Amino acid sequence: MEASRAWPLLISALTLGCASRQLEPPEMAPPSTFAPPEPAPAQTTNPEPVGRDNGKCWSDTGYRKGQSSPVCVTRLDAMAVECGTAVAFLQMRAAAARDGVTLRIVSGFRSMKEQQVLYACHKQGKCPLAAKPGYSHHQDGLALDLNARDRGVYDWLSRNASSFGFRRTVASEPWHWERYESAIDVRPICRS
Repeated sequence: MEASRAWPLLISALTLGCASRQLEPPEMAPPSTFAPPEPAPAQTTNPEPVGRDNGKCWSDTGYRKGQSSPVCVTRLDAMAVECGTAVAFLQMRAAAARDGVTLRIVSGFRSMKEQQVLYACHKQGKCPLAAKPGYSHHQDGLALDLNARDRGVYDWLSRNASSFGFRRTVASEPWHWERYESAIDVRPICRS
């Protein structure tokens, strides 16, 4: 199916999944030492979520400014992603595909445990910058690390990401993009 016609189907799947929120989070392997995103084997342009959850969402605990709150999470590119961020990303990925650019999520939503491991690794000087646990935008679901080092991706994002509600917020990390909440209203899709 052509990518530009596939994403509305995925948004429907996310809508149903986020509304029902019947799934438990899948077991995730403990995070290993974090490294900046590296190119991976090319993915098809079909924007269907990869993984067993197939567009369904589950409730998880997110953090913003140290305070916990519930978030609706789904799986895209085998990564956990907050539902609203997933919807905006799917729209952006479909537009990039029309321009011949393949966007892929390298890292998305992070649990407290995952952020604690990354932060400890950073403090030991073994990993790049990592926010204090409870304060990372990966934990509130707004941040994605994308395959910005792949050919054409960073240039495309620099020109177009803001049209889909994303902006680059960490100068030293060209792969780190965040969705600003007011850009696209996803409340009807992802009810919390």
